[in-house]
Amino acid sequence: SVFDIEPLNKQQALKLVEKLEFWDIAAKENFMTALDSSLYYSHMQFASNPLLLTIMLMTYSSFGEVPAKMHVFYSKAYETMAPLHDATKGSYQRPLHTGLTPEDFAKYFAQFCARTYTEEMLEFTEMSFASYMDKVITRISGGNANIKAKDFLLDLTDNLCIMYCEGGKYYFIHRSFQEYFAAVYF
Repeated sequence: SVFDIEPLNKQQALKLVEKLEFWDIAAKENFMTALDSSLYYSHMQFASNPLLLTIMLMTYSSFGEVPAKMHVFYSKAYETMAPLHDATKGSYQRPLHTGLTPEDFAKYFAQFCARTYTEEMLEFTEMSFASYMDKVITRISGGNANIKAKDFLLDLTDNLCIMYCEGGKYYFIHRSFQEYFAAVYF
């Protein structure tokens, strides 16, 4: 059976944020005020989705705002989810399995997203993911890099949380991330 989650209304979104255990209490309170007054309506696609609402809160905590322009929002969301954000947590650091910087990782990922977006690929097995990513790695590094597709998949699922695995297949947490990174590439 396939179930769809109904979008959160504003009251449900506020209640969810209220229940989240979040390290920056002041940012959480300011975010809730902004969500109540305007953010819910200006960013309804994200604010009505529990996972994306959480990313909004993290972005707000990092930058003090949720940008109105969606391409700026996605850029800030990536910065928040990337290991650069770990700098705000003292000595904690998630090393990327690929060994790339977040900026270089984004270049590879943008090309991967462009390739998969144009072919309307929304789900991947490890094998199909590797097929696409190996082409990207070869194209960008000329085959000289010691980077493996499986390391990208680990980074996307474990470190950046932009993709997830369910039932042996991998999916974007939200298709809009694939669309954003494809646009970055193009």
